[in-house]
Amino acid sequence: MLLVVPQYIGGLNGIEDKITPDVIDDLVKNLDRSGGDEVLVKMPKFELEVGMDLKDTLEKCGLTRIFNPEVNPLSEMTHAGLHIGAAVHKVKIIVDDKGTEAAAATGMIGMMRMMPMMPIMIEANKPFLFFIRYEGETVFAGRFASPN
Repeated sequence: MLLVVPQYIGGLNGIEDKITPDVIDDLVKNLDRSGGDEVLVKMPKFELEVGMDLKDTLEKCGLTRIFNPEVNPLSEMTHAGLHIGAAVHKVKIIVDDKGTEAAAATGMIGMMRMMPMMPIMIEANKPFLFFIRYEGETVFAGRFASPN
């Protein structure tokens, strides 16, 4: 997990305006992993769950026939009228003293578990951004603004 914690309360908006995938990649490349210094990260435990229907997004991308019972090619497999009613995507992220667990489902679930960083003191006692990366790619990104 990569944390982006602003130096002062209220600084997160300015950071968010500048964050791009290239900036995140540069941050990761510039991390000093060879220094051997222990890092203690103090941050709140949190759980985040978000679900969304991707039907509108997929239709805007041109995938419309599969949602239409009149012309859907799926009806050739069984009876007329078979179509997809919704394309649901769900994400759940749990950050606790055991580490970070993230799961995403769009028909199937992928799980990964990362150990917390070994104990420089970083205290995320204000809103921050977090990025969960796997094999060099950001797979989840979020904003922690309040424990509520």
